[in-house]
Formats: sequence, structure tokens, C-alpha cells
Amino acid sequence: CRPLPLTIEYLWNRVPGMTQEAAGVIITTLREAKHLDPTTDLLNVDPTKSNWRELLQQIQTRPKSLSSIPEKGQILFPRPLETIKTNDRTMILWDAFDLTPGLSPLAKALHRAWAFHEYCSESVLPALDLFEREQ
Repeated sequence: CRPLPLTIEYLWNRVPGMTQEAAGVIITTLREAKHLDPTTDLLNVDPTKSNWRELLQQIQTRPKSLSSIPEKGQILFPRPLETIKTNDRTMILWDAFDLTPGLSPLAKALHRAWAFHEYCSESVLPALDLFEREQ
């Protein structure tokens, strides 16, 4: 896989419930922390080993565009909000996004943008097309 630029459009298209305003806040935060290259918009830091969650949790103001999302936990969480233990609530950003490792759609989007891992769906269809042409 090749790395992908981390843009507002990328996050907006990849993360359920993401708004363009929230994506902009996330990108600005990562850029200011030097996690994101200001020229290419590529991640400089491996999101599986960085402190991006802590950086985002330090943001005090919830983006106004998130006020239109449904009641907590209805569509944005990969697991029901009521099943999240109280001490795990620190893994919830702006009452909208689950940051839990292994479950977070935002984390998965960052991992795909980073692209230094073992899988990538973008290569499957071209490979299948190649096999079909070779038959």
C-alpha cells in the first residue's frame, strides 16, 4: 500500500459521523504536533505508536457541527456506548468518536493513511483483474 494524504475529505469519507469541521480540527491538531507533513499531508508518525489520542483528547471545544449527530452511541460507536466501562470513557472523543484501539474507525483511517501495515484493500481489485485477464 502507498500512504494516503490525511485530508478533511479523507476523514470525512472514512469515519462514520465525521464532519468536515471535526476533520479540520483533527488535522490541525496533528499538523501542529508535527504528526502530519504540512506540504504533503502524509503522516510523519506511525499512529500505532504515537500519542495522537492524547493530543485529540486535550482539545476542549467540541466542534459545533457534531451537535447534529444522533444521541450518543446510536451510530458512531462500533460497540454500544452503554457497554463501555466508566474508566474506558476516556477513549471517547467529543461524545462522538470511539478511540479504543482495535475498534476505532478513526484509528483505522489513520492506520490506512499511514499504510505501513500488512493489509490494504486497494490492491485486491487490480490483482483480481490481472488474474482474470491472464486466464
